Amino acid sequence: PEKVVSPEPYVAVPALQAISYSMNNEELRNLYANLLSKSMNIDTKDSVHPSFVEIIKQLSPLDAKVFQIICTNHINPMINLNRKFNGQSGMISLRKNITLINIAPIDSISVSINNLERLKLINIPFDSYYSNEQAYNPLYNLEIYKSYEKLVKDSNGDELVVDKKVIEVTDIVKSFYNICVKNS
Repeated sequence: PEKVVSPEPYVAVPALQAISYSMNNEELRNLYANLLSKSMNIDTKDSVHPSFVEIIKQLSPLDAKVFQIICTNHINPMINLNRKFNGQSGMISLRKNITLINIAPIDSISVSINNLERLKLINIPFDSYYSNEQAYNPLYNLEIYKSYEKLVKDSNGDELVVDKKVIEVTDIVKSFYNICVKNS
């Protein structure tokens, strides 16, 4: 009780308004509740940023779950699959954002990853990947990878090109996670 303070109106008012639209969804409701509770705690109040309300407004429940998984994983390998046609220099993209996150269909996970990147909650650098190849081995055992590998292998000398990626989190992401996602 001695740590409870009045929240800043520029955080509390928009959060209270927004939470009313997500009362039927536990994931989003918990994000707002954590934000409000931490804005009322003297120890965490200064870490609460008003933009966090707007970020939560743009998340789906699946986005919130995917974000939590990414933040709690020690590593986050990801691959994109491309098809290089025999005798040609160009490639076409077959599938993007293949991860080990399996809480929804791959297309839905991919959309969540794109949205999290758009919101700058995650960063997927163009030219970064894990140097330890073993980090990607579990992805090569996924059915989606095997099906594209078979599709390309059965073609006329085409090649499956794997674009290795890494999902990173930044300082503002860590702050958003500690304030809105992580329970005290």
